[in-house]
Amino acid sequence: MQALEAGHDYSTQGPVIEAIRFDGDDLVVDCSPAFGVYLQGKGSRVVVVDDQGRSAWSNPMWRTQD
Repeated sequence: MQALEAGHDYSTQGPVIEAIRFDGDDLVVDCSPAFGVYLQGKGSRVVVVDDQGRSAWSNPMWRTQD
C-alpha cells in the first residue's frame, strides 16, 4: 500500500518496468525486452511496448532541479 501511495507502481498489459531513473540528462529505463520505449505527455510518462503490441505505462514523473 505504501508503494501505491508513493506512486511507485505502474500499469501493464504484460511488459515489465524494473526501474526508471535519471543519469545526468539521460532517462534510463530498465525493462523486459521491448519493441520501443517512449515518452508520452510532455515527457512525463514512460510507455514500454513489446513486440506483441502490449504496453506498460509508468506514473507521471517529475524531474526536480538540483
